Amino acid sequence: MIDRRGTSLAAAALLMIAALGDGALAQGASPAPWRAIGNEPSWTLTRTAEQLTFVTEMGARSVSAPMPKPARLGPKTTRYSAVADGRPLRVTVTRGICADTMSGMPHPERVSVRFGGRTYKGCGGEPASLLRGDAWRVARIGDKPVGSAVQVTMLFDSEGRVSGKGGCNQYSAGVSLTGEGLSFQKGLSTMMACEPPLMEIERAFLDRLGTINRFSMETERRLVLHAADGSTIVAERRR
Repeated sequence: MIDRRGTSLAAAALLMIAALGDGALAQGASPAPWRAIGNEPSWTLTRTAEQLTFVTEMGARSVSAPMPKPARLGPKTTRYSAVADGRPLRVTVTRGICADTMSGMPHPERVSVRFGGRTYKGCGGEPASLLRGDAWRVARIGDKPVGSAVQVTMLFDSEGRVSGKGGCNQYSAGVSLTGEGLSFQKGLSTMMACEPPLMEIERAFLDRLGTINRFSMETERRLVLHAADGSTIVAERRR
């Protein structure tokens, strides 16, 4: 998982470059369209600044409407009411963890679409947005808890990388997030030596990170990384 070749100074410099690059890229990038998906039947909803586009019947049917003004129904719920193809199109979006019924992939919003006398339910928003933000603190690796005095952290950025402290050393690795799952690529680490217990925790964390194939979330502050063999890494955010 982690390549420790080279000097610790060179690795540390690469970690710093990765961290600085996130903000610079984010400032110049234009926002991507917001998207929601659902199953049984399959459907997608795309929202841009100009319009809503609702697609059903495996892509065979598509209707669009000018983007309406959002109506706040509560602190976490927004509704969009429009007319598409001569019929009412009503979209309700509620902030909260939503797991896709086919892949299990978590999304940040629950979505309900009412159109043509039928209600379609699914998930919206980018799964990657759930990972980004404040750093995660790893609380458990497999069946072993990580004590509060040990710093094992994960900070996801918008460039597709994760970095943090493995218990002793700083590390950085690429992240691949697709519709099917989540995986971590081979990365870099500094080369400082620590007491054996810390090194054992770090080795267990970095080795298991390389076997992760998906993630789940019960709340926005509890992340579970799942490995192919059924083992997990559990991380939390402080309130």
